[in-house]
Amino acid sequence: MSNPNPSTSKMIEFAKLKTERCYTKINAAILAMTKDNMPINFNTISSYAGVSKRFLYTHEEIKNTIIELRNKEYIPTTYKSKQKMTDSSKDVIINSQKLKIESLKQETFKLKEELKILYGKLAFLQTK
Repeated sequence: MSNPNPSTSKMIEFAKLKTERCYTKINAAILAMTKDNMPINFNTISSYAGVSKRFLYTHEEIKNTIIELRNKEYIPTTYKSKQKMTDSSKDVIINSQKLKIESLKQETFKLKEELKILYGKLAFLQTK
């Protein structure tokens, strides 16, 4: 009892709407990524826009756009170097490192002493 004349017009409309939404997402992703100077390729566009790579490859217009943009030189943004440290800030760091080293030396000494005691107990138990 299936319909001999099924109406697929609604499915076709929905598919077109879905495709238009994907185009919008992809164009927004490309604009944002070029603005932020991010590398553009099929993987990055796919993850940024939330569409499948298959969709990108099957639509020739998008595919050609991505290939063109991918072939352009990607120039990563450079960041300003850190500010130079003053002598007082260097001294603070050096002193904190010295304190840390001293506490680690003390901890190492304590652990070595405990290890000697444990070796002694082990030797005593083995001689019994």
